[in-house]
Amino acid sequence: MVQFFRAAALFLKRRKAGFTLLIATVTLLGGLSSLTSRVDNSLPVWQSEDDPNWHHYQRFMTRNSISDPLVIYLPATDISQLRSIRGRISEETETSVAGVMAGGKNIGEKGVLLVKPAPDLEPVELATILQKSRKVLDDSGVSYHLGGVWYITAMLDRFSAQSTRTLFPVVLFIVGVAISICIRSRNNVLLVLACGMAPAVQVVGVMAAANMKLNMVLLALPPLTMILGTAYAVHLVAKIPDSDKQTAADLYIVVAKPCLLSAVTTSLGFLSLTFSEYLPVRQLGVWGVVATALALVNALVLLPIYFRPAPRQPYRIPQSLARMLFGFRYLLLLVFFFCCVGGSLGVARLGVGTLILDFFADNSEVRNNYQAIEGVGLGLTPFEVDLEGCRADKMRIHKTLHEFASSYPVVTHFLYFFPSGQVVTEAAPNGLEIDSAQQYSYTLAAPHRVSVLLRTLSSEDTLKLADELDQYLKKNLGALSHPYVTGAVPLYVRGQRALFDSLLKSFGFAFFSISFIIGMALRSIRYGLLAIIPNILPVFFIVAAMGWLSIPLSVSTVTVASIVFGIVVDDSIHFLYRLREEAGSNMIRRLQHSLDHVGPAIIITSLVAGLGFLGFCVSPFIPLRDFGFIVACAMVLALICDLFLLPTLLLVGYKDDE
Repeated sequence: MVQFFRAAALFLKRRKAGFTLLIATVTLLGGLSSLTSRVDNSLPVWQSEDDPNWHHYQRFMTRNSISDPLVIYLPATDISQLRSIRGRISEETETSVAGVMAGGKNIGEKGVLLVKPAPDLEPVELATILQKSRKVLDDSGVSYHLGGVWYITAMLDRFSAQSTRTLFPVVLFIVGVAISICIRSRNNVLLVLACGMAPAVQVVGVMAAANMKLNMVLLALPPLTMILGTAYAVHLVAKIPDSDKQTAADLYIVVAKPCLLSAVTTSLGFLSLTFSEYLPVRQLGVWGVVATALALVNALVLLPIYFRPAPRQPYRIPQSLARMLFGFRYLLLLVFFFCCVGGSLGVARLGVGTLILDFFADNSEVRNNYQAIEGVGLGLTPFEVDLEGCRADKMRIHKTLHEFASSYPVVTHFLYFFPSGQVVTEAAPNGLEIDSAQQYSYTLAAPHRVSVLLRTLSSEDTLKLADELDQYLKKNLGALSHPYVTGAVPLYVRGQRALFDSLLKSFGFAFFSISFIIGMALRSIRYGLLAIIPNILPVFFIVAAMGWLSIPLSVSTVTVASIVFGIVVDDSIHFLYRLREEAGSNMIRRLQHSLDHVGPAIIITSLVAGLGFLGFCVSPFIPLRDFGFIVACAMVLALICDLFLLPTLLLVGYKDDE
């Protein structure tokens, strides 16, 4: 490997202009391709093609020509104004719009409009309908609130797009400032930024060229790629020659091998996500490997061409650190033990599942709209009940649903759809009264489907309610060849449950595969095991912190464990590689020399990466903020473990003869 990297460094340096032009061209093409990148958080993005529930829902939607409506609630209106607005929205959006008055004793003061687009419209077309509907409502001067499944999806797309535009520049600025302060060499600062920016732009371009749309899981990948690229570069530029004879190429050779191993472990962390049954998480796993490869290739190409060793290290490790750790080794282990005990209490408090509204800030438009609409008794979460093949008569169906609603106050309304095209709307005991021109008792046949509206719940409670409703209908109406309950919301939450169920499988693969690779690469089972302990603890501590801070496992945070484990192990690899090359039998002296050599790079990479992930906090998307904050904390914890716990473990049982 030494000869290979030496020859590669010489080859690249001799062809400096050609490879620089190649990197610049690929990055430019990636940037141009990234301009076509789109965001899509619609339901099909989150479904697996082999899921029978998804197939049933598709058949159900096709058979009934269904599309989820945009709900418009008018808290103060009259029948003439309602009809006027309905007509204008229908004309502007070219969609079907239904309108009813509501409010019980105050009927005539509240109105509800349902904008029903054609099935299978693209997200951009739905966003256009939403925009035109807003304009009509704004022009009318009426007070209004919006809700519904694809309204939420459109707002997720909007915030995701905002994050795409703002997140990368913010992270780039933070990382640039941090590197400038830490490196103090303009040439090397620009080199590190190039190693981070180029692969980040390239991976977005490749994804766009492959027609891979971004979603709220994949949003973190571009800035994550930039942080990986900068980390590989910092491990080189933070080093100085051990002697006058050691050249920049020699330092490159020393760093290239552990960087290669680090990329392998990071890739394994991403690959572990492919065990998930959740399609976006599997996509993150695959594209994470691509991003890691691009970050490594760009670093290994640019570093030997442009790296210039600094005259001195930007920071130095205290010369007595190793001896101090030796003197307090058992006390330090005791401190870490008690931290683990406290962490176990946090893990026990960890929640699973989220309220969809928690994806948005407390004062956001979405939260305000949902609170206003559901506060008056109009649920915005629909369950679809598929009655195809059901032989129960209409009164039995009616009685069964209302009996169920009497036990669940979150149910607000039933919308009965009949083969004749007739639609009857009824309020449950806790729902807003609707002025419906149709009466259920006057219908001639049984409904072939029913929409059950309920107030928004957490994903776990929503799934529990969907399962209970399905079992209740089977018990009272008879079993069918398909589930009774379907719809976009149950499919979303079932996908989340599958995601959580595969969490341990994903992390288990990452843990064992990374441990094996490190042990083989370092040719030491002991080093392989010791490298795992200080890197699994940050994962354990951040999961514990999520429990203490009431941050639940959600679509975005559930991927943290595998990704963090694959990233934080990098610094341990560089440290153990250096320790293995240190000669002598005095472990304290070997540890001190290793800390002197790689310690500054470990500190800089951890701080730069941690600050970069803190940049995620500017995102308007709450789960992405949580992801950035959690990973930033993990980087700091990993730094503490690498500088204090790992040397302490190596000193356990060692007797100093000096």
